[in-house]
Formats: sequence, C-alpha cells, structure tokens
Amino acid sequence: ADNPVRSGNMRARTDVAALEAMAAALPKLGKSVPGLDAALRTMWEDVWHAEVSDCSGINPWWGEVHFGLDHNAKVLADAATWRAKVLTALGKPHAEVNLQTGVVTPLDALGVPGAPLAVAAPFDVTVTATGRGIETKWESAGADGTWLTVKIGLPTCGEDCFANEVSVAFPRFEDVLSYCPGLIEDEVRSYPLSAFTFLQKEAWLPLANGLIGLGNNTWVIKATRVVHVAARISPQDATITFDDETLRDTDTATWQFLVYKGDAAGALQAADRLNLHPTVSY
Repeated sequence: ADNPVRSGNMRARTDVAALEAMAAALPKLGKSVPGLDAALRTMWEDVWHAEVSDCSGINPWWGEVHFGLDHNAKVLADAATWRAKVLTALGKPHAEVNLQTGVVTPLDALGVPGAPLAVAAPFDVTVTATGRGIETKWESAGADGTWLTVKIGLPTCGEDCFANEVSVAFPRFEDVLSYCPGLIEDEVRSYPLSAFTFLQKEAWLPLANGLIGLGNNTWVIKATRVVHVAARISPQDATITFDDETLRDTDTATWQFLVYKGDAAGALQAADRLNLHPTVSY
C-alpha cells in the first residue's frame, strides 16, 4: 500500500507544519493555546514513525503497512483537534497558511474556487488500468501550467483479470535525466541517461518533491499529497512512468499531476509551491 502510506505521510506532514506556523502566529497576537507546544512535539514524532521505511519497504506485512496508515490517521486527527483550538484563539473559523513564508491569515470564510477551465492535452499520456474504468481530464493551472487528473474506478472484470496494477506514462522528449536527487530538494540536477549503467535496464525514483523533467523544458510534478509512487525510467523506453502494482480490488484512485513548461528554476519553484511548502486553507 505504498501510495496510501506515502501520500498520507505528505498530508500528515503538511497539516503539522501548518499547525506549527499557526502556533508561531499566536504570540504575535497576544494569544496562546495551553499544551500546544507539547502536542506539536508528539505529532512530529508520530509523523516520523509513520515515515519509517518498514511501512513501504520490500514486501511489508500488513502489520507494518497499518503502522504507517494508523500513524498518518492519528496525526491528521490530532492536528484537526488542535487546529480547532488555535482557530478559536484567533477568533476566526478559518485560516490560510503559506508554508513558504510562514504567513498565517485568519479568515471569516474560505474562498470558493472558480470552475476549472478545461484545456487541450499538451501531449498524449498512456494510462493503463486493466479491467478498470479510466477518466482523464486536462485543466488549466494558470501560470503554473496544466493539471492532469486521472480517475481510476473499481474493477469490472471480476476475477478474470489482474486489476491491481495501474500506471500513467508520460512521453520523454530527451535522453536526459533531470530531477532532484534524495536530500537535494532545492536544486535540479541533469545527467545524460548514457552516463548510467542500469543493471535491470530500469530504475525507480521516489521524487521527494514530485519533480522530474520530460525534456525540452517540459516537466511533470506529481501532487504528492494525492499520488506518491515512484517514477520509472529506462533508456530503452521513451517514457517516464508512474506505476502502482498494489491497488486493491476494493479501492479506487485519483492521481493528479502538474505539467509545467519553462526552465528548471521555474519548475523547481512550482514543485516547492505544490508539495513542500504549499499554501493551505482550513
């Protein structure tokens, strides 16, 4: 259950980071919430426990999987409880938190987003979900580019097919690997694929900030709070593929990707705004 565990990690981490920013804003307004600092320490510990590799390593057993899922759920519930107390102290029912700047804006009401603007697909993608219904939508993301939303339904083929593997393959326009390696989330590195030796003719990249280049100043950024599976690369294939082989027969899935066109610096900023330091509202 790698995708539910890892995307759940990102949702839990984001909620605690936002709550921490809200806590930091309280003293500036002469407000306080008793017990909040200790609660935040506990929530961060629960986030770190949920992120342990046992939950999504090589063939984890269900006890390990549920350890991650249960800790994610506990963090989300605890963050919601303490967030309600902070909002009461702020005197507003809602707040917007910019995790890039740390600015917290109390709100009387949440803004209502406009209807998404459907746009033409900038290129073809291949969605594979044997025995399941598939729906794809391309919508404008404004200056950040284009949203691709993929909805994958329940199996309709009974027991006659293997319906646990789903994938979304993006075209690769150059034989270059451009991404942010592990622990280097503030810099894009680019290497010719010919510089690598692939023992299994492929490699899998976790993409902590969701970003990978397709070539020709075109980038795809997975929305990690929704889909957080690894990207497959191979010099033999002209695609970059996001693949999940563990979607249970009782589950559906909705994956979302941002396609950005521009230079590496702009793509890096878009990935940071989307995944690592988003603006969130509660």
